[in-house]
Amino acid sequence: MFIIIGYVKFFIEEASSLKDRRNIVKSVLRSLKNRFNISLVEWEDGEDFHYGKIGISAICNGRSSVNSLKEKIINFIDSYYPGRICDYSFQIEDIGDFDR
Repeated sequence: MFIIIGYVKFFIEEASSLKDRRNIVKSVLRSLKNRFNISLVEWEDGEDFHYGKIGISAICNGRSSVNSLKEKIINFIDSYYPGRICDYSFQIEDIGDFDR
């Protein structure tokens, strides 16, 4: 079993306030949650309202599925906001089998 944790930071050009940023990020969170059924959180990134940051975690059965999920998440956010992903990072941990 594998755990993936990470974040994606993206530029929000049309946000003119923290409230605008929050609404846009919540929309992205809702879409990601509906599409992938993963755990998500809005990661506050200071007072700069032009950037949204999302924390992500999920559990997968195999390494290929976790790598595929990572790519699908990045591609989905990039399709939501084309060319606006500024930074992202993911860690994948193998937690082994729980069969006893």
